[in-house]
Amino acid sequence: MQLNRTRYGAQVAPLALMTAAIAACVPAAPQPTPAPRPEASSAPAPVVTGPPVSTPLPAPAVSAHWQDSPATPGDWTYRTAGRDSIADFRSPAGGQIFQIICSADRNITLAVVARAPAANAITIRTEHFDRALSAGVMESSVAATLTPTDPLLDAMAFSKGRFAVEVASGPQLFLPAYPEVTRVIEDCRG
Repeated sequence: MQLNRTRYGAQVAPLALMTAAIAACVPAAPQPTPAPRPEASSAPAPVVTGPPVSTPLPAPAVSAHWQDSPATPGDWTYRTAGRDSIADFRSPAGGQIFQIICSADRNITLAVVARAPAANAITIRTEHFDRALSAGVMESSVAATLTPTDPLLDAMAFSKGRFAVEVASGPQLFLPAYPEVTRVIEDCRG
């Protein structure tokens, strides 16, 4: 029996050395960091008497920005009349509301169909520009004329989806910047 113990001891010794060598490669577990001690304070600790009461959030503010206003009902059409090209914005019933006209003499007229005999200006609001244009009354509309290179025209064509048109004592229009607007402008530039 002695022989078996020696043989068994001879087999266990290398395993014990390997286990000790592997254990030496594993780092020791870090010691937990002690919790910070509260500093002495003269103020008493708050006392919670019940569940927290939630404060209701304020209602979102209603924006007064013109781009948030509802669009004027209607649609654009493009047409030519002789050497003029015209973009008409018409109501759903077909009544004319606003026109952009490229005349044969290469000027662009903006006309608001409105009964506003004392109106002497049209204000155009776009994403980047707000500008009042000198205007005159012609027939049943208030009209202003621009050169085809006026940057206001580009601002109208590329305004973030719409532009606004205002006439004193007349309707405020919120018109979509559809391709008909760009087409008339390009007709005058071409």
